[in-house]
Amino acid sequence: MTMCIYITTTQSLEIVKVKVILLYKALYKKLLFRKLQLSSFIISLLKFHIKHITKYESIKELDAENECWYNVKEKWCVVLKTND
Repeated sequence: MTMCIYITTTQSLEIVKVKVILLYKALYKKLLFRKLQLSSFIISLLKFHIKHITKYESIKELDAENECWYNVKEKWCVVLKTND
C-alpha cells in the first residue's frame, strides 16, 4: 500500500517532513512494534496531522519504488510505503 498526500506549499512539506522524521525516531526508540505495525501507526498519525496543515488527496495505489518525497505535476507529494 502506498499513500500519496499533496502538499500545497513547500513550507507545509518541510513541516510535515520534519515532524514525521522526529515522530518516527521517537516511536522507533520507544515502541516495540513490528515494522509493519509501526509504519501503519505512523501513516495514521500523519493523515491526522496533515488534515490540520492543508487539504490533501490520497491515492491508494501509486508506484513510487524507493522514493519518499518527490514532485508530481508541480505539486509536492509525500509518499509513505508499507509492506502490505
